[in-house]
Amino acid sequence: MIDLSGKRALVSGGSRGIGAAIALALAENGADVAFTFQNSAEKAEAVARSIEATGRRATAIQADSADPQAIVRAVEEAVLALGGLDILINSAAIGAYGPVAELDLDSYQKMMDVNVRAPMLFAKAAIPHLPAGGRIVSIGSGLGERVPFPGVTAYAVSKAALTSFVRRQHQWHRFEVVI
Repeated sequence: MIDLSGKRALVSGGSRGIGAAIALALAENGADVAFTFQNSAEKAEAVARSIEATGRRATAIQADSADPQAIVRAVEEAVLALGGLDILINSAAIGAYGPVAELDLDSYQKMMDVNVRAPMLFAKAAIPHLPAGGRIVSIGSGLGERVPFPGVTAYAVSKAALTSFVRRQHQWHRFEVVI
């Protein structure tokens, strides 16, 4: 693995699933890790303890990725807690599933806020803190390229938009942006 000793990372949606696995992998490779969670303080505490068991610092930050002010606050809290920021991982995501004709508009909008707007806002808030050589990684999905079965169209649209954002963002910044 890559030696991340001395690096400081922020993972959105880091209290469960892919985000939790990423947060722990970063710590196991030497990074101090802050991560956001929305509802489950118990799961967040468990992830923080796992990170700390590797000998790294952990900071769990309650933040709703659909709330622009919470995103800015989360980045600022991570920077304060870790003494800076070298890596941003956009992992938080939610789904809105079902036939388009039956899709609840509020659920769709919240999904777009979390899956598309939040990574942009996390990047916007983090960029001033990232040094040359810093990284932004956004977790996409193969569904952004192909929709293999009915009911996932809206989610696929959100991941395709994220992929497009990452590809365009990469062209304009001094650090690497990957999906």
